Amino acid sequence: MEGKSTTLMHRLVFFPPLTALALITNASVQAEPLLTSWQTQISTKYARIYTSATNRTNGVSATTWTGQTSPTYCGVHEIDYSASWVYLKNTGLGAHIMGPWNNPNLPKNQGASGLTPVYRFPRTPAAIPTTKTHTAGGAIGFLVDGIAIFNMSDGFSYSVSHAEDASPVAGIGQGDGVWNRDAYPNEAVSFDYAFSHNPQSGQYHSHVDPIATRYLMGDNVTYNSGTKQYAENTATTTFLHSPILGWLADGLPVYGPYGYDGGSIGATATANISGGSVTSVNIISGGSLYQSVPLIAFTGGGGTGAAGTAVISGGVVMGVTMTSGGSGYTSAPVVTIGGVRRMVSGYQLRDGTNGTTNLNSTGRTTLPGWAAFAQGKTGTLSGTPYTLTSGQYGPSTTYVTGTAPNQTTYTLGHYWEDYDYLGNLGYTQGSRTNSGGIFFDLNMYNARYCVTPEFPNGTWAYFVTIQADGTPVYPYIGSRWYYGSPTGGTVSSITETVTQYFKGAASTTETWNANAPISEGSSNVTLTWNEVEGGNYQVSASSDLTNWTTLSLTVTPSISLAPTVGSIISSATTTETGGGLNTRRFYKVTRLSLATYDSTGY
Repeated sequence: MEGKSTTLMHRLVFFPPLTALALITNASVQAEPLLTSWQTQISTKYARIYTSATNRTNGVSATTWTGQTSPTYCGVHEIDYSASWVYLKNTGLGAHIMGPWNNPNLPKNQGASGLTPVYRFPRTPAAIPTTKTHTAGGAIGFLVDGIAIFNMSDGFSYSVSHAEDASPVAGIGQGDGVWNRDAYPNEAVSFDYAFSHNPQSGQYHSHVDPIATRYLMGDNVTYNSGTKQYAENTATTTFLHSPILGWLADGLPVYGPYGYDGGSIGATATANISGGSVTSVNIISGGSLYQSVPLIAFTGGGGTGAAGTAVISGGVVMGVTMTSGGSGYTSAPVVTIGGVRRMVSGYQLRDGTNGTTNLNSTGRTTLPGWAAFAQGKTGTLSGTPYTLTSGQYGPSTTYVTGTAPNQTTYTLGHYWEDYDYLGNLGYTQGSRTNSGGIFFDLNMYNARYCVTPEFPNGTWAYFVTIQADGTPVYPYIGSRWYYGSPTGGTVSSITETVTQYFKGAASTTETWNANAPISEGSSNVTLTWNEVEGGNYQVSASSDLTNWTTLSLTVTPSISLAPTVGSIISSATTTETGGGLNTRRFYKVTRLSLATYDSTGY
């Protein structure tokens, strides 16, 4: 804001009383992930896009474009809460440089009425319902950097009467709603390098692995500054638990791909050896809240081959049954129970394996049980395929329509209904004794109950699903249903008394840079502060807090555009020549003005 100032004494920072009061006021909600997980530090930076592949290659980005004629800020700019709700105000634009896209739609600030001016989440999720609610088109939740989460649909399906898919350009409506198009294989051509794109409304969103958000959050993703591409870090086999990436309208968190094996942590043990083999394992701590049997690993000790199976009861690891003692051990190996690994989807292609129907040979004449139930064709959920009438058949998996470059192929995986859920085919979620070694972590709703770093006492949570090489895999983020009750969603305004938890963007209070607010070189003093992009600042100095000398009439911040793990904060710097020669010195920064920006929804 204009006229806002902060005072800093050389070698010592003075915090205004109101800052300390604010910290005390918010102390009661500091541990509440639904409030604390939002990446509010990005809100002082303008949203940017690449308008062409050439500009992306050359690193030339824009802060205005067709449909966004004034700059606006990234992500979440206000968070409010009541006893029942957390409210989000948000432009919906990512902190990474978005685009380009292989379609004419461009993103825009979503603060206008009729878009998503305010989105709310239940502070306490309702009890998990028996009857589930379908996820629909549009935002089903938001990522922590403010980007909308969409389900796996692109909004179109196969039309039997037209013998082709409905699509944005086909001009035949939405389709029959029996064979529904999966957004990833059908729309990936229009995704940017963050796996996200825009509809005509300009709501930038992710259907699948939000890889740029994951990079911001430090979730096992690399970034190539030359190609501007993100990639899964496949060079490591040691993972940290994924952070919270977002929240769905039912108030349940969305995590990245990596979680605790067995659904918990805390169990520890030691090994006993005799004659070069591991003979038994002593449980030191059984931990708690284990939902399935965790893996047991033996490392070190000079030997190889030891293996065992954990025994759990009531969520506690009670023991380890040795299945092989191995050989060559000269000392007791380290016993690791569980750990962090990639979560495995429970869905698989209907290719004839693991009890699925082989659509490559039968054609698309049946629906998987879950899809028939979702479409209301059956009243109960089962693993038995539902036989369609001939007027509902889908195209064969070798069918092709159109000609290049507008050709559509209908290979397996083109539709949601090309997948079956293993839990409906006689396999048990989380079990390591399924026939054929089949294993999966997540239920039909792409969720599981587990311990996470933010929820040490356990929570239901969704997980992003990918293959080991980082390729997105069905159902990606959510599923056809919410697991919880989606009482949250878009509202036009806040109609109850609330407490403001965060107010950012133009309302941000500038602070001295936490890492290096002051640095001295020779006799000079360099000051660095976190600023609001578009601001012009005046820096003054004093030796007595009464008489102030203007050092810089205006300081315009320089903005780092490269994606940064963990933080994207705009900063400004100025230097006082000879400032270090003073016995004592005070500095003051005042924001004089702020450039015009799109404040819709602020």
